[in-house]
Amino acid sequence: MSSVGVLQHSYHKPFVRIFFKRRESGGDYEASWQTVASKYIKQVGSIGRGIDDIKINSYQYTGFNFTLDNSDGKWADPSDAKSFWYQYLTRYRTLVKVEAGYVDPDDGSEFPTNTTQFIGLLSEKIEYRENNLFKLNAWHMSKIFQETPASNIVGMSGSQTASELIANIKNHTQGSDTKIFEKYISTGGWNIEATTQYYDMATNASLEGINCWDFMKKLAEAEDKLLYMDRTGDFYFTSRSETAATPQYHFSGVGDTDNTYGKNIIKGGLKVDENIKQVYNRIRIKHGKDETSASYYIKQETWDWNDSSSSFY
Repeated sequence: MSSVGVLQHSYHKPFVRIFFKRRESGGDYEASWQTVASKYIKQVGSIGRGIDDIKINSYQYTGFNFTLDNSDGKWADPSDAKSFWYQYLTRYRTLVKVEAGYVDPDDGSEFPTNTTQFIGLLSEKIEYRENNLFKLNAWHMSKIFQETPASNIVGMSGSQTASELIANIKNHTQGSDTKIFEKYISTGGWNIEATTQYYDMATNASLEGINCWDFMKKLAEAEDKLLYMDRTGDFYFTSRSETAATPQYHFSGVGDTDNTYGKNIIKGGLKVDENIKQVYNRIRIKHGKDETSASYYIKQETWDWNDSSSSFY
């Protein structure tokens, strides 16, 4: 059966799986993912990813909340010999992977083909409940860049292209020759498209107050590129692909005669907000100290009466 067939089926068999990678005594992660047995998974939250509706090309991610059964002490403090983390480092920053999808009721195959939906890190939010439930929260993997000030990256000063600046972040080391970010993203998981425009950061001090993720987002905006991490944890700084000529999926509700995917609008309440107040058609940047016209750079639209520009609109 195809993925469309699975969605059209009269009943669905969804699944969710959670995996951990613990930190060993030296700080490195164990080599293999450890499966959390389904009997322990009591509740899982939702995973969200999407494009910001205001900032062009800016991706937004949610974390992942889930609850495990701790009746037998499986998820206790690492000092407890029964604990899954016994003889490993603290649970904080444990790698988390989530797989989810649907099972074909005819042959047991899974959809989508790649079932990984999320890779992230356990946050400091670790809560035990009196009912033996263990509530955990995982950050999205982009958190590793949000924690690091851009001014800490060696070699950012001087005239460099956006792709060279991002390569400096990729190769960041801390206290040794170990590449910190490559502990989380494999060597083959970096997809950095070459650029040609040069940026002069003058000194690393010019990057004070901004973290690596926000700095790379600004570079992506300047280059009209996409900056994102996919659901398998790979990194992308790349060109946008064109929108498909035909829809890839059809949402159907009551009264719709197209049943290609069945009736898949389960709950109504569609709301559209044009949000005109968030349209920016003039930007002024002050780059000099003096209060003169030469200290400002202005980018704005030009328009005529009844034309199609956003300024007129």
